Parts: sequence; structure tokens; C-alpha cells
Amino acid sequence: MTANSVIQMLETENARLRAEVEDLRRLLAGGYEPPVGWGLVNAEVRVLRALISRAIASKEMLYEALYHDSDEEPALATVESHVSKLRRKIEPHGISIINERFRGYRLDEAGRQRLSGLVLA
Repeated sequence: MTANSVIQMLETENARLRAEVEDLRRLLAGGYEPPVGWGLVNAEVRVLRALISRAIASKEMLYEALYHDSDEEPALATVESHVSKLRRKIEPHGISIINERFRGYRLDEAGRQRLSGLVLA
């Protein structure tokens, strides 16, 4: 292996890793965008982003993710409605939302891995 081929290989790997780091930054900052074909509305995208960003998201956390920039103050029960709609849309893609009684909601591990693959692909 020549020095030039090693340099080229390292430059390629460096570019790939930089792209992954940028994807992770975008994910952590809430910049994840699900595939358009899933047909998610803004509220469902916000809920999904909140679920991606933490192991368990309480109903209050999801409420904050939904309405932090809004003057409206709907009932906390609206969170359940948005989670239910999101569930129906993402389950066909192998991603499940699990209700942890008295704690909140979380993504199943296989679904979380699928979403990571979509972000990092």
C-alpha cells in the first residue's frame, strides 16, 4: 500500500466520519426529519424528535415539545392523541412507541436502531 493510497483512504474515512458527526449534531438539536412518505404532520415530528432525544419522555416533556413556542394551551390529554396518531404511522416501518406506566413513552430498541440508520445512512 502506497503512502498516497493510505492518505486517500484516510481522507475518505475522515469525510465519512465528519458527515456522521454532523448527522448526530442535527439529531441532538432536533433536526431529524423523517421520510416524507411517512406522512407525519408537524406535531407528530415534534413528538418523534422528543422520543429520539431521550430514553423515556414523560407526557409533560412531550407537551413542552409540542407547545413550547405556542400561545395556545390545550389539555395535556392532547399528547396521548398525538402519540396515538404517530404510533399508527410509524409501526408499519418497524418502529413502536411503548407506554411506560407512570413514567412516559419510549421507542422500542429495534425502532430506535432503525431511526439511527435513517439518520446516519
